[in-house]
This record gives sequence, structure tokens and C-alpha cells, in this order.
Amino acid sequence: MPTLHLTFDDGPHETFTPAILDVLAAHDAHATFFQAGRLIELRPHLTKRVRDAGHGIGSHAWSHTDLASLDDDQLDDELSRTSVIIEETTGRAPTLLRPPFGSPFSMTDTAGHPRQEAVRSRAGALGMKTIIWDIAPEDWNRPGRAAIAERVLRDQGILAGRSGLVVLLHDGECADEAENLAGVETILSTLGERGCTFEPIPETYAGSALAERFMPPAATRGDTATTPRTGCGSRPTGIRRDSTR
Repeated sequence: MPTLHLTFDDGPHETFTPAILDVLAAHDAHATFFQAGRLIELRPHLTKRVRDAGHGIGSHAWSHTDLASLDDDQLDDELSRTSVIIEETTGRAPTLLRPPFGSPFSMTDTAGHPRQEAVRSRAGALGMKTIIWDIAPEDWNRPGRAAIAERVLRDQGILAGRSGLVVLLHDGECADEAENLAGVETILSTLGERGCTFEPIPETYAGSALAERFMPPAATRGDTATTPRTGCGSRPTGIRRDSTR
């Protein structure tokens, strides 16, 4: 029975996050919410509700800035402040980091971005694995509820029944709430009927969405490679929504 890891970035949002939680609960499904520290500070009650519903909570840094653009001190501030507030709010420090925009990881930048090691290493020092994604229906472009669902359901890995795939979705302002709710409902209903289960990303995760998979050997890394960004959640170059990884 395949397991799928749905993830939601950019919350907690005052209406979007509770609505997503209700849809997940109706299907006995669980997910991982990558939350921004500054929003947890504003809405700790929602982060606690996510925790109490049995979902995973990961770090999405403090201010949703591109981590590749930061120096070491700024990077440390973004990650450590978020880990602290998650632990204060939930009673447990996060073990997963989803970098905003997926930056600076890209599977086609063979030279690699010079800040990849800094981001991954600092996250590791705080006890976090860095997670990107396998499937991105590009909900930040607001393609419509049918497109959001179809882009997940027609993914080659999904069609092949692969287990452990990570899906990038949002419960923040960049996405349309009604579109995403309907799209997630269709995903849960359709794949649930096929026997799929929905679980948070485990601490022991070692799958294809780990940032290490997007890091070339240190000797080949250059100083000029960049990761394109679009909207609030552009996928790294080369991560296709029909990926077979």
C-alpha cells in the first residue's frame, strides 16, 4: 500500500490552514506543514492545532526569504529563530527544513550553488534534514482546482504506485484557498480509493526529496549557479511534476 507525503508551505494562515486541516481530518489523512516562524509568532494557536491533529511541523525559515541570498549570520538567524519558536509552541524542535522556494537546491545545476552546503549544514546542526519535493502542481500559479489535482494524479511516480513521494502544496496567501481545498479533496478521495495512505514525512526519511540528492560533489561546485524562483514555491530546475525519481 503506497504512502504519500503531502506537505503544505507558508502557513499558518488564519482561514486556509484550518480549512486544510478539516479536509485532511475528513479523510483520516496526515501531512507535514512547513511553517514560517514569523507567522507562528502571530498565530501560535494554529500551529498548536496542527500539532494536536497529529500532523508534522517543519521549519520554513523565519521570513520566507531566499536562504541562498543570506550570509552566515543571517542564515543562522532565520533557521535558529524558527526552530526556537516551533519548540516553544509545540514542545518539540523541528527535524525537517523546507527552504523557501527550494533555494539553493537544483538538480540540473551540475556546478551547484555555493550556498547549498551552508544551508544543509546549518540545518543539520539544528537537527534538521533539508527536504525539497518530488511533485509540484504549481498551486502558487493558481491553475484551477482540476489542474492541481490532475498534476498530482497523473504524475508518473503516482501512476506507478511509488511510495514515499513528497508533494508540494501551500496553505498561504500565494495560493487560492478554494482551488487548493478542492484540489486536495480530489487527491485524497481518488488516491484513497486506490489504497494510498497519507502520512507526515518521518524523521527517518531517506527518499528522493532530500536536499543531498540535489548537491553535486564539492569538487564540481561553482560560484555562479542559481536556482530560478517563481511565486512562493518555484520548484528547483529539473524537478518535474511527472518525475519518476
